[in-house]
Amino acid sequence: MRKYFVGLLLGTALFSTVLQAAYIDYDGTVEAATPTNFGFVLGSTMWGSVEQGGGTGTASDGFSSLAGLVLSKFSFTFGDLELTDHLSPTATAAGFEYYSEGDNSIQPMQFFYDGDLWANATLNFLQVDVTNINDADATGSGTANLTSAGVDSAFFNEVMALTSGSGLLTFDIYNFKPVDSGGNFQSAGRISVPSASVPEPTFLLLTGPALLGLFGLRRKQST
Repeated sequence: MRKYFVGLLLGTALFSTVLQAAYIDYDGTVEAATPTNFGFVLGSTMWGSVEQGGGTGTASDGFSSLAGLVLSKFSFTFGDLELTDHLSPTATAAGFEYYSEGDNSIQPMQFFYDGDLWANATLNFLQVDVTNINDADATGSGTANLTSAGVDSAFFNEVMALTSGSGLLTFDIYNFKPVDSGGNFQSAGRISVPSASVPEPTFLLLTGPALLGLFGLRRKQST
């Protein structure tokens, strides 16, 4: 019986999972509007709305629906978000801009491949973060949920399967920088979704012999 517990604990203690992420890297643009009096970085002020934005794929991993395709033909668009929360940075404290739906004029986020609609989504929020008032390299984050498929449902179906039906996508935005003083910005970013956890090979290698040993021990005790 002691061997049973040792074998079981060995397999359990060395069990772990690997959370594999499917992602799409992209180059993006944002067009903001409606200047405010809220101070931001380097003498600028915050924008009151995001009129539109989008991105074009540059790299991908973990999405079978994108395997073998030309990533530059993958794109997405979104629009009409309002500044619903904010914090102006100081010389020693961080700040942020938080954009979400604030005027009930909802425009869907959409994903395309080579001009064909692949999926519709709801963009929940976009947040721009800076570390202080002199930070010229803003970062950002956001989430969206896929809501319906387009003419090709492979991408939509894969995301829904990977997210247990929620369709949740997360956005990480890097190098968010202004192009001009008129509210146009460029950025790079990553859209990602966690896939199902899978057992590590070490678990299978170690628990296999343990279970075989348990099976052998039971047979010996029964004879």
